[in-house]
Amino acid sequence: MNCAPLLAALVSLVMGFGGAEAQPPTTLCTGVQANSNNFKHTLVYVPGAVKVESVDLVSQQSGSPCTKGVSYGFVGPDVYVDKGCRAIFNACYIPGINQQITCSNEVTTSRRKCAMQISRSSTTT
Repeated sequence: MNCAPLLAALVSLVMGFGGAEAQPPTTLCTGVQANSNNFKHTLVYVPGAVKVESVDLVSQQSGSPCTKGVSYGFVGPDVYVDKGCRAIFNACYIPGINQQITCSNEVTTSRRKCAMQISRSSTTT
């Protein structure tokens, strides 16, 4: 059986050569409330985000300064706040499914138990 035509079609589809131009990912924006309580570094997951592209201060709610790149910003699918910054932000992001997989150390019958979490809530470190 000659698989070359099938392989060529698959490569063409994956590489975006099938007559249709590859489209850049759609960017969506949403409001995000983030609070650095007790001056702790806090991550807030942007629901539906695979990657945050930008974050802008909309309404500061703390007496502590909110300075972009210092006490607020973004990393991966999260907005972060630090140093007592509390505010509402406009976060623009690339949407998609963000999966987090956690495995325990328990191994039974040569298999490891793992739980998959599709979305996350805010975390404080």
